[in-house]
Amino acid sequence: MSEEKESRESSVNLPSQAPKKRRWKLVLLGLIILFCGMVIGAGITFHMGSVMIFRAMGPGDGMAERIAKRIDRDLGLTEAQRTQVAEIVARRVSAFKRLLTEIYPRIKGQVTLLHDEIAPILTEEQKLKWAKHCKRMQEVITQIHEGRKGGNH
Repeated sequence: MSEEKESRESSVNLPSQAPKKRRWKLVLLGLIILFCGMVIGAGITFHMGSVMIFRAMGPGDGMAERIAKRIDRDLGLTEAQRTQVAEIVARRVSAFKRLLTEIYPRIKGQVTLLHDEIAPILTEEQKLKWAKHCKRMQEVITQIHEGRKGGNH
């Protein structure tokens, strides 16, 4: 009886060899999932950043109104406070837009430098893809700048 019990216990306690052989596959799968999540997260962040900048630089004071409403909602302002906060936020948003417009040439120049410094280390195929990518970045920056100028006229 005791021999039978020991043989059952020893077979239960011995680790199976099959999971060890597949462990590297699970680790690899986990790393692939992690990498895919990072790529998706970066893409969403880049997209949302572009959307937010377009909203900030768009014509009108929609951004200032949205910020003021959010502050009012979060803090429960009185009517007098609401008026003062709206004026302050409008001034700050206007200053923010001016800063973005003033810095436009420097940002565009940095994107050009980025392209020019990376291009020499790429293969011909990579250079074509990189040029298209940089062109899209320049277009986004130009659209933001022109959107701001359009809002002033």
